[in-house]
Amino acid sequence: MRAAEGTEQVRTSARGEVEFPRLVFLVNPEAQDGHAAARLRGLLSRAPAWTRRSRLAVVTTLSGAERAMRGLAPDEIPVAAGGDATVNFVARAVRAAGRADRPMAILPLGVGNAIAHALGVADLRRALAAIADGRSVQIDALVTTHPEAPLALASVSCGFEGQIISGASRGRGLARVGGLLAALPGALRKHTGFRLEADGVVLADPSEPVFNVGVYNLPCVAWGTVVHPDADPADGLADAVVHRRRRTFTSALRHGVATAAPPRGSVRTARAARIRLESRWPIQIDLEGSVSPGELEIRVEPAALRVITGRRRRAAANGG
Repeated sequence: MRAAEGTEQVRTSARGEVEFPRLVFLVNPEAQDGHAAARLRGLLSRAPAWTRRSRLAVVTTLSGAERAMRGLAPDEIPVAAGGDATVNFVARAVRAAGRADRPMAILPLGVGNAIAHALGVADLRRALAAIADGRSVQIDALVTTHPEAPLALASVSCGFEGQIISGASRGRGLARVGGLLAALPGALRKHTGFRLEADGVVLADPSEPVFNVGVYNLPCVAWGTVVHPDADPADGLADAVVHRRRRTFTSALRHGVATAAPPRGSVRTARAARIRLESRWPIQIDLEGSVSPGELEIRVEPAALRVITGRRRRAAANGG
């Protein structure tokens, strides 16, 4: 990762004991079908050393999260306790409160945890070790003009991903499964109505049927699957990818797609700082929620956020 890095020395008490940082865990009670808060409380009950120096803030709205940020003490670190949607939610609050230059942390309590995987904190053990270590990096963000989704850290896409995420976002439990199954037949077909322009280069035209159109900031998608190995969340560029056919999309899930190489055949790629996306179909944000179809501009904002990170190996293609 080529971003500016920062470290805070692990503090010790007068008796030589590790002094853990002061933490504020921000959790959305709706996350993980309503189980995230209970999981977090259970975890803290088994970790008294952390509990003594932490507190929990239950937030349900962006304004509530912003109030929690403004109430932080100078030495408190906000921790997004949840999945990718919670990380996005907290990141927006951090920026709105003017704390983007201060580190935030991630405690992965979601399902896919794409952002946590990319930053080397994909499980609770590694996440807590990273917080104690205090190493942080500055990462880019995808800043959009869409009123429902002004910020993305992992991806913005439509087509297969947009329809699947839209279907899965329709409820909890069985309702979520039902929504996903209902969306699947349409998601597996190619559709027209997409336009993707990366730094002035048109990769998809609305009249052309395509399978998936996306903009990616991270090498990983859900569960740490490396699909875009060239993506670097700290280089000031995003990976714009158009899959014209389903088979190239499924191949990318297995082997990855090199966006740094010249585009070939049914895959069109570009690395860009400014992107225009138009879609007549649902648009997904950070693999967790969808927003209404429309037209939006995406600008890569370099070093937009400082995040505590684990020791991460360079991403490799799946199965390699």
